[in-house]
Amino acid sequence: MNLNDLAANVLQQQRSTPDLIADALREAILRGIFQEGQSLRQDEIATQFGVSRIPVREALKQLEAEGLVTLHLNRGAIVSVLTAQEAQEICEIRSALEVKAMQLAIPKFRETDIEKAAVILEATDSSN
Repeated sequence: MNLNDLAANVLQQQRSTPDLIADALREAILRGIFQEGQSLRQDEIATQFGVSRIPVREALKQLEAEGLVTLHLNRGAIVSVLTAQEAQEICEIRSALEVKAMQLAIPKFRETDIEKAAVILEATDSSN
């Protein structure tokens, strides 16, 4: 999968253009299509998505708010570099949130939910 595939996929959804572009760029960063420290050129991204630079700029601002991109005045955007401490902090926060989510969800589970989960687990095991 590459950025073109991600772009084609998200552009089929019914959301704002900046949101769709942010989704594709987020996925590209998380999948390693864009590496830490890599420059993200607005004009190239705009051309790839077939849009002006304005929705790309808005998408990059969204990703900056999420910490995935760093915007530099007159230099553009780069993929953020996480320090080991930042990665550890993210893992700790996610772990706490996932535990809390499970605590809230388990009392609401129904038998059909457990059966669906078992099917998903079996499918996951067989695909490995």
